[in-house]
Amino acid sequence: MFDLKIVSVLYNTGSSILKLKFKQISVSDAGSFVAFDNYFGRISKIPNYCCASADPEALSKVKKGEAMFKKISVCKYRMFEEMPGFVDVECLSTDGVNSILEAPLFVSACVCQIKEPSEDQTQMYEILQQSAT
Repeated sequence: MFDLKIVSVLYNTGSSILKLKFKQISVSDAGSFVAFDNYFGRISKIPNYCCASADPEALSKVKKGEAMFKKISVCKYRMFEEMPGFVDVECLSTDGVNSILEAPLFVSACVCQIKEPSEDQTQMYEILQQSAT
């Protein structure tokens, strides 16, 4: 398994090449629980924006993706227009896991806002889900 990371981001001004400051934010796999603000849910889709590979044929099969739902958060960092940094999230609670939504709310959230939920949040969700059945 590889732990690939971006080494640098370069910007061609036309007369010179500048090295841009950036912060790389890793995102859990689709299906993983996440939390942001008072929202709790799971990542439903991670769009492909930019890919690199030593195999050009493999890259030709990758389709560029975009977040599909209403964007409900704002990035704290500068974003590239080509890579806006949103993932689709199936929200299961919008009140800090005090209750579960009757039907999931699908939104697009900025990756710099989402985090892994606390153990308490995950346990509360499981308790609420069991009591609802």
